[in-house]
Amino acid sequence: MENLQRLGFNSWFQSRVNEQKTALHELARVVSVHRDSYLITRGATEVYAELSGNLIYTTDAASGLPTTGDWV
Repeated sequence: MENLQRLGFNSWFQSRVNEQKTALHELARVVSVHRDSYLITRGATEVYAELSGNLIYTTDAASGLPTTGDWV
């Protein structure tokens, strides 16, 4: 959790976390967007990630997709 706090994660974000989802997935922050992929970090390392097909096809506009600084 310390690494996430250094990225700006605080009690405000924690109060909005869906505990059922975080039991299966980890939180990360979007560092940058590269066309169809995202560079994300948990504070110690950075990895590339891609959106799931469901999110791509159910989003009406690009403004509904993650962008730099978002928590995913």
